Amino acid sequence: VVAVNVLGKIMDASQAADSIFE
Repeated sequence: VVAVNVLGKIMDASQAADSIFE
């Protein structure tokens, strides 16, 4: 469960980074 939560946060961070770099 913790691993899934971490993966979710990583996905959110990657999406946020994509929006920033675009």
